[in-house]
Amino acid sequence: MKKYSLILIMLAFAVGAWAQKPRVTTFPAAFTLTEDVTLTIDVTGTALEGMSEDLYLWAWSNNGDNLNNGSWDNSGAKNRLTKVGDNVYTLTFKCSEVYANPVTQIQGLVKTQSGSAKTDDSDPILLYDFSQMDGLTGAVYPNLFGVNTPISIMVNLNNCGNITDKENGPVHMHGALNEWELYQIDFNYDLNRTALKPVEGHPGLWKLDLIPGEYFSKENAPVPEDLKVTGIWAVFNNGTWDQKADDNGSDFHFVSAVPVEKVQPAEFFLSKFTAEDVLPVIIKTSAFEAGSEGTEADPLYNYNDEAMSCAVTLTTDNGKETLNIAAVKTADYTYRLVLLPARQFQGGRSATAIEISFSAGVLKSETVLKGSFVK
Repeated sequence: MKKYSLILIMLAFAVGAWAQKPRVTTFPAAFTLTEDVTLTIDVTGTALEGMSEDLYLWAWSNNGDNLNNGSWDNSGAKNRLTKVGDNVYTLTFKCSEVYANPVTQIQGLVKTQSGSAKTDDSDPILLYDFSQMDGLTGAVYPNLFGVNTPISIMVNLNNCGNITDKENGPVHMHGALNEWELYQIDFNYDLNRTALKPVEGHPGLWKLDLIPGEYFSKENAPVPEDLKVTGIWAVFNNGTWDQKADDNGSDFHFVSAVPVEKVQPAEFFLSKFTAEDVLPVIIKTSAFEAGSEGTEADPLYNYNDEAMSCAVTLTTDNGKETLNIAAVKTADYTYRLVLLPARQFQGGRSATAIEISFSAGVLKSETVLKGSFVK
């Protein structure tokens, strides 16, 4: 059964620095194995924030390591990052050149060349599966985007419109941000800007890579950086209105999805805490693993009775101490545990880590909450 390990605060690699994950975006958002892709990596808030020495990408995939990694204590020169702003770096490559085998997912971290300091692992980057466009007229990726999000807009000429040269084009986008009357870029405003390119290996499939705020800005009408993006309207043509592609008679409307906030099964109320703090913990059994076909639900999924016991384990300078402490029900499927580590545990003032598990009678949850104390 799936176990939740919610590490809210990570141990430092250097004094005063926390090894958190870097924020990574790709341009294009949807890219093929043989296409140039640029990673933009922000190490703000990680152990490498403000680092003056060169930084390097250490990367791997679902089908082998990056060929340019080098060794951990001596990163390869081809993976040296280019600094483009405060704590922001880039690297451009082709997956087909840096991975020996075809890949569908890549991931990495940032490090100094010698490996003396590093970030946590980045979130995985999933390569877009262009074959899912076979039955579609158009799509945007990712489907949740904002004014500064790199996106790829795709149109499948095999399934819509009357553009005759589906493989060679040209194909241009006539589009607008949010509404046609607002930030509109006509197909002939700048033919280089509005031109789509064919997707290698998928005849008839074309895409346009862009950042909405940049693409739809004009010299006399810039897009506000804080604009709330609801979607992009578009039709496509071959450079004239004699041949065009729309969504089966209607304009394409690429809607930005509404983000869904994930409810955590258990979390610390404070994002950073010391052993001297009053430390509340919130538990929501409705967010425990619900189970699906082939997997069982967490034993405490949707538990709603009054009694819940929490096994709280502290790692201290003298080893580990465990106490069973009751959680109080505050609402349906919601419980609160309030801890005073320095007072409740004999060695609490020297605590470095905390782990909490949950039970009710013979029912023991698979959810485990972990964290670390700030010194």
